[in-house]
Amino acid sequence: MRYYFLLFILFLSASFTFSQKEDDPKYEYHYKQVDKYENDFYSIKIADAHSQQSFTKFKIRITNKTTDYLILKTGEISFFYDFGELHPKNKEFLIEPGKTLNKVISVSDASKNFHVKSLKVKINGIYKMSFNGKTIKMPDFQLPANKNYVESQYVSCKLNNLKKETKQTAVQFKCTYTGDNYLIINPLKANAKIETGQEFAPVNRKAKTKILTKNQKKKFTLYYEIQAKIVDMQFATLNIIWHDTFKESIADKLKGLDLNFEFDAEKTKAKNN
Repeated sequence: MRYYFLLFILFLSASFTFSQKEDDPKYEYHYKQVDKYENDFYSIKIADAHSQQSFTKFKIRITNKTTDYLILKTGEISFFYDFGELHPKNKEFLIEPGKTLNKVISVSDASKNFHVKSLKVKINGIYKMSFNGKTIKMPDFQLPANKNYVESQYVSCKLNNLKKETKQTAVQFKCTYTGDNYLIINPLKANAKIETGQEFAPVNRKAKTKILTKNQKKKFTLYYEIQAKIVDMQFATLNIIWHDTFKESIADKLKGLDLNFEFDAEKTKAKNN
């Protein structure tokens, strides 16, 4: 009899503990899965949307379907509750053509209770940036260098490192953009010109395009290889001809997505066991 009495007490204790779980700040309200969304520019998949008392968060997967860059500005995403509208901290993420971005989006506020059974989210802040921007003309840069920087409107580049040998010349620059749009740096457009006027393209064909926002700095390295019978690069004067290396582009805002997060009782129960 005492054995069954103890079992009964344990059952009541467990039931009581379970019924109190929802008051735990770390108790999670999980929401029903929303459908994948797709248009001509991108596809979006949302996963693991849930709230604890101090926050709401979800995983977002955005695939770029275009041949241009997409930009996600998280600060433009809106969460709508009965107590008001909130936004995540603003960060900008670039999505290369054909690539996918995976991020966690969240909002929090110690003065709010995010244990809600429904909310609305608007995915704003997705932009498309064309590669066909306006070319920024830069003065030729002489090697060996007679100065350690080159600049034009909104763009300045400092010579970071130079290795000039017969078989290969490697030159690294660190560039800063001060404009209000976006700077596209394509290192493969920068040719080396020898004294005869002949130009040679960089040999690092896999060099990645760089994207800079206002006041951002990035480095890139150019590698040149010219046969010694044409010129001995160790002793020759070279000039870097920038051509279309630097382009300034604007970003066009794309249509957003409205989401409804609805409480999922079964998922919530399973996640809190």
